[in-house]
Amino acid sequence: MDTENDSNTSSGMQYPALLMAEAYFLEQENVQLKEKLVRGEKALSFEGVKTYGSRLLYQYTGLPSAEHFMLLLRLLQRFDLNYHKGWIVRKLPLEDQLLCTLMKLRLNLASFDLAYRFKISVPTVHNIVIPIMYAIYVNKSSSEDSNL
Repeated sequence: MDTENDSNTSSGMQYPALLMAEAYFLEQENVQLKEKLVRGEKALSFEGVKTYGSRLLYQYTGLPSAEHFMLLLRLLQRFDLNYHKGWIVRKLPLEDQLLCTLMKLRLNLASFDLAYRFKISVPTVHNIVIPIMYAIYVNKSSSEDSNL
């Protein structure tokens, strides 16, 4: 009977660090699974919009074709985007960040609406839209200056 009691005690008392580490990893797994559940619906993406053709892309962005969108994307890739406090957006590829920004400009959607559509947080929407708008503005200003 003592050996049974000793084995129960040793697994719980001698290895608290092991139990804490296991609890930590289970908590992390729980968070990841919850995120997967939230993102169960497919997020809006440029690839998804592109499959519907130019009409939907025009509705969302005002651009007449995917080629125009890709041209703007290539132009944007030249810039070093300065995200807020150095925070880099990793959840969305740059083309989806551009789509989100153009939808904000064209449709004037609320940030929570864009967050829902792209399956990201509201602060992430802000962190995407502001630097991309600034990069577009700087490029437009510099091209106007060179035409003078």
